[in-house]
Amino acid sequence: MNIFARQFSGPSGPIGRLVTVLLARGNAGFNRWLVGELSAAVPVPAIIVELGCGPGIALQELLRSYPDARVVGVDPSPLVLKSARRRNARAVADRRLTLLAGDAGAATGYAPADLVLAVHVVYFWPDPSRELRRVREILAPTGHVAIGYQLRPNMPPPAQRYYPQAGFTLFDSDDQLAAILQQAGFTTPEFRIFGDLDRPGGRLALATPA
Repeated sequence: MNIFARQFSGPSGPIGRLVTVLLARGNAGFNRWLVGELSAAVPVPAIIVELGCGPGIALQELLRSYPDARVVGVDPSPLVLKSARRRNARAVADRRLTLLAGDAGAATGYAPADLVLAVHVVYFWPDPSRELRRVREILAPTGHVAIGYQLRPNMPPPAQRYYPQAGFTLFDSDDQLAAILQQAGFTTPEFRIFGDLDRPGGRLALATPA
């Protein structure tokens, strides 16, 4: 099961194709909600970077919500980038969307970004504080970072069990994520919850450079 868990950090091969479908279906509602929250909270950005863009659901919503923005999607998995490219083919052809293989370092050429988001990827960063410092380096001084995530108690039981065994980081409270953001040079984040407070479907942490 650790092998299957690791596929969520970078889908590849036959199992990766299944995981890509699961990501597109399972996270669609949360991605759409999250972009809706951002469109109401973040001033119109010129450059947006999504780290760990997966099959491109949030990219699709970003392109719709911010029609004048340049959007960059970054992911370590060529497999999910292929899915994101297919889903957003018109935006790629119009050069509104650029897709890159890699991590935050791949997006340095597009700095300073006005908005950087990462949805359900903070668990997979070997050192979340270090990765967020890299995010801060590509973010404009007045930019926003948006982290979409779920707390351990609200995750499916297999994720609670196997993610830590695969070396991934889970959070038991919003305060833990807030501390990491502040260590990386961001303000105390604003938190928003998707769905019912007792059974949330995900959470959003929104912060700016301190």
